[in-house]
Amino acid sequence: MGALFQKTDTDWLEVDFSRWGQGAQDNHRFELLKTAILQRHAICFVYVSSYGEESHRKIYPLKLVFKSKAWYLQGYCLERQDYRTFKINRMLNVELTDEHFPARQYSPPPIESADAAALSLIDLELQFSARAAYRVYDEFDEGCIERNDDGSYHVFARLPEDGWLYSFLLSLGGDVKVLSPAYIANNLMKKKSKT
Repeated sequence: MGALFQKTDTDWLEVDFSRWGQGAQDNHRFELLKTAILQRHAICFVYVSSYGEESHRKIYPLKLVFKSKAWYLQGYCLERQDYRTFKINRMLNVELTDEHFPARQYSPPPIESADAAALSLIDLELQFSARAAYRVYDEFDEGCIERNDDGSYHVFARLPEDGWLYSFLLSLGGDVKVLSPAYIANNLMKKKSKT
């Protein structure tokens, strides 16, 4: 990294791929994925979708990508016969196989277009209490946040309508209100009443 930034003192930067309290597991998985990509080995794993569904996958791993505070693996999925993007934290029981693949035959699309094609994005208008400021700035770009006179926040965002969205909104309890679309607010109310 020091050479990359043309600085001889490398103490100014440290990259740790692990989550808090998960260092050994996360770093091992990251090293295994790096090895699989560089040595062109197929991998097998169980993947947990944002809806909580598990599927067994065998892929040719092609690229690691860091986007929006998370690591993703792009690869060619042998079951789907297409490129897929997997959130690394949701990949379980990752195993390196003996099967090699020719890397030059595979080139994943840019992650942004891969995400957009796979996700159903919706426009949301949300209102957050002042207590949720840190969550607002953790999750949303400053350009979609408006601070109100009373200290609350108005957020306009384009997000996928999936399990993550509802989990995120539910995790905020009474600190968030969905202003639009109305059907998301209704779905959220139904989910709150079940908990």
